Amino acid sequence: MTAWCNIITLLSFGVSYIVFIKTLIPKIIVDIFGENQIPEILSEGKWSGQIFWATVYTITVFIPLSLPRKVGTLGYASLLGFISTIYLVIVLIMLFFVDRSLVPNIGKNIVEAAYFKTSYNGMVSAIPFVVFAFMYQPNIPIVYRELKVQTYASMSKVVLFASLIVVSVYIAAATFGYLGLVNQPELQEKLLDKSNILEVDYESPAFTIAVIVLIITVSSAAPQVILPAKDDFEDIFFKKDGMNLKWNILTTITMCVVCYLLAVVVPSISDIISILGSTTNPVSGFLLPIVFYLKL
Repeated sequence: MTAWCNIITLLSFGVSYIVFIKTLIPKIIVDIFGENQIPEILSEGKWSGQIFWATVYTITVFIPLSLPRKVGTLGYASLLGFISTIYLVIVLIMLFFVDRSLVPNIGKNIVEAAYFKTSYNGMVSAIPFVVFAFMYQPNIPIVYRELKVQTYASMSKVVLFASLIVVSVYIAAATFGYLGLVNQPELQEKLLDKSNILEVDYESPAFTIAVIVLIITVSSAAPQVILPAKDDFEDIFFKKDGMNLKWNILTTITMCVVCYLLAVVVPSISDIISILGSTTNPVSGFLLPIVFYLKL
């Protein structure tokens, strides 16, 4: 049951990555070249540009990079992703403190911000996002397997250090991303609609660069969800001898194609996050570990 929950969760992450790619690449191209200057197949159309970029990404990047069986092979992609994320946070902070067209009065934005605006609908919407954001439990075994010193203490340090960084990055991005839009109702509406700050139309070359770099890093890092999913699949069907090369290739292609087909019909990344954050993610990440602990 745990293995199947992990597979569903991990493949759904794969879906979210493809949705991320298919929505942001055409947006960036339109922002740079203008909607009338590019063919329709490359634009933001749901049944044109988005499907085209999802297909290109799946065939040229997602499947090939998902074939390895060790997460270490994608270590440089992960490092680049971490650096690009830090760069995005720095850009959001600089936009708040430096861009006077976005934030004419820093003090006014800080004073007028609604820091504790809560509601039932808001909680129902936010909790799945929080659960999704911290759902890296299925990746723990494959990371542990590649530690040089495989002990509980060393793994605890890795998890603690990574969690502290992630929490800091999330808080900084959320805080300054919101504060910068306090007196920008149109941009706030775009953020609420898309649930993705990368789709907000900041008139900043630095922000555009941040989005492009994140697209590149997500493109290369996304296959990491397939690696642990294959481990779980192997644990179910090939526990004794393990998967051979043929089954590794077939399993990889099948999982990637399933992610692709689901991503084609999912309109936005917020939809897949809301579904995952309220179903398989809390089950495999929080409920089952509690059951195992009590049983042990």
